[in-house]
Formats: sequence, structure tokens, C-alpha cells
Amino acid sequence: MGAAFILASTAVFIRLREHQSGGNGQVADTPSVVQNEPEITSSWKCFAFRYAAVNVIIGFGAGLSIPYLNLYFTDRFHASTVVVGNLFAMSNVVLTVGVLLAPWLVRRAGLLRTIAVTVGGSLVFLVIMAFAHNIIIAALAFWMRAGLMMCSTPVTDKFCLELVPPDKRSVAHNIFQMAWIGSWAVSTALGGWLIQKTGFALPMVLTATIYGIYLAVFILSFRHHPAMQHPSFVCPPTIPAQID
Repeated sequence: MGAAFILASTAVFIRLREHQSGGNGQVADTPSVVQNEPEITSSWKCFAFRYAAVNVIIGFGAGLSIPYLNLYFTDRFHASTVVVGNLFAMSNVVLTVGVLLAPWLVRRAGLLRTIAVTVGGSLVFLVIMAFAHNIIIAALAFWMRAGLMMCSTPVTDKFCLELVPPDKRSVAHNIFQMAWIGSWAVSTALGGWLIQKTGFALPMVLTATIYGIYLAVFILSFRHHPAMQHPSFVCPPTIPAQID
């Protein structure tokens, strides 16, 4: 059934067209403030390298425990497959609400503060999950963690693409994804070993710690980037792939 839905989605993707602004071939949703900043043009490789580095950090942290959250509910709380399915379904509902609220938060608080509050808040709920032994508390923390951690993903994705010139964005985006996936692959094997040896608490605490490092590195790396201060830098609400 999943394969059938994915196949059906191709009909929608085939009909998509890149929206152009005027006759100059420039993509309409690219903020002119970022395009016209000489300091971005001259230093895009530095910013892109920094973003690849933070992707390595967050990918490594995520791989330690996030792929095993279904086993977390099954092993610790003896939840059935139906219960786990419902928990993840509700998690996606919360995620959708958070993603739709993200542009509103960015307009009012700025990109940097939005990332700091949402990612920082998600760490609290991840630690609660690590030590929770009540499925209701764990489920509420699970939903809040997912919503907070992922709600700023659309705006950070747009930000990372604005780090580089338009003709380099496809390659840069692939490099960012490879940095994240590569570190995820390494840490997932380590996370499985840790869970088998120690349980879920230690990997989750390590994930929260590495997420905290990611947040600190992100803020230090991009706090002076013009997009962080400019009020017009807002990404339209889109639903990201859940990759945290």
C-alpha cells in the first residue's frame, strides 16, 4: 500500500513547474536580500562548510536513539504494534502543526531564536523520555519532542540553500544530506549496541547532549549571518522529511 501511494505521488510531481519571477530566470521565492549580500557571495563556501559540519553533529546524535523509538515503546512499555502505530501517527500530527507554526514564529522571534527555543525545548522532552516509566508521560514527551525538534526544519532547510549561489545549490544540498546520513549510519550501529548493553536511557541522554552541542555550534556559526537578522527571511510552511 505504501508503494502504491508513493507511485501515485509521481503524478503530482510530474505536474510541478518551477515558478519564475519576470523574465530573468530567477526563482521567485529566493529572497533578494540574501542574493544581493556581497558578504554571502564571497563567503558561501565557509558558511556551507559550517552547515555540513552541524549536519554531521546532529546526524550522529540522532542515530544513537531516534531509529529505535518504536523499540523503546515496545521493550520498555510492552506496547502493541497498534499502540506504537497510533503513537507515531499522533507524532506526525503534532509535527505537522509545529511545521505550520514555524514561519509564524520566525516572523516574530527571528530564525535564530526560533531554532534555539524549539531545539532547546525538545532536549528537555528527550531527557524525560529517557527516564520515564509511565507510557502516558513518555508518549506526551515523544510528541512534544518531535514537534519541537522538527518544526524549524523548513526554515533551516531554506536557510541552508540560501548559503550558496543558485547554481551550486543542488550539489550543496546533496553534500548536506550526505553529511547527515553518513554520521547517522555510523551512530545507528553504535546506538544499537548501547541499547543492547545498557538500555535506552544512556543513548537518549547522549542524543540530547549532542543535540545541545549542535545547537551551540549552529548559533556560534551563523549568528552573524544576515539571514538571521533580516525579518523577511521566512520559509513557506512545508512538511519536511522527519530526519532528526
